[in-house]
Amino acid sequence: MSGLSLTGFQPESLADVKTEIENSLRSSLGPSVNLVAPSLMAVLIGIIAEREALIWSVAEDVYNSQYPDTASGTSLDNVVAITGISRLAATPTKLSSLYLFGTVGTVVPKGTQVSVQGNPSGILITDSAVTIGDGVNCVQSLTFGSVPVSGFY
Repeated sequence: MSGLSLTGFQPESLADVKTEIENSLRSSLGPSVNLVAPSLMAVLIGIIAEREALIWSVAEDVYNSQYPDTASGTSLDNVVAITGISRLAATPTKLSSLYLFGTVGTVVPKGTQVSVQGNPSGILITDSAVTIGDGVNCVQSLTFGSVPVSGFY
C-alpha cells in the first residue's frame, strides 16, 4: 500500500501511478478509449504519471527528513535540534598507526592513497613519506586447544 501506514512511508511507483491514471480514464471515458502509445492520451499519461511519481518521491524525502537515521544535511541539523543538540562539524579521520607491508626500502610518498578493506570509498591519504623497514610486527595464527574463558593475547 502506498502512502503513510503503521510501517512508515511507501511512495507509489511510476508504474502504479500510470496504471491508476489509465484505469481512471477508462472508468470516466469508457473502456474503448485509446491509451496505447503513440496516441496523444498515452503521451499525456506518461507526462502526468512522471510528474506525480516525482511528487511521491518528494513526499518520501519530507517524511525521511523527520528522523535522525534517514535525514541528512540541514534536515538532520533541524531534527537533532529538537532534542537540544547539534551535530559536530565534519573532521577528517586520522590514524595514529598504519602498517604498510612490502619490499624493505620501498618509499611510500606523502599523499599516497590507501583504501579501507571492504570499503573502497573509505580512502585514507598519507600525510608524510615513509620507508618500509624490516618487519617487526607479523601476522600470527593462534590455535587454541580449548575455548579460552579469560585472558589476553
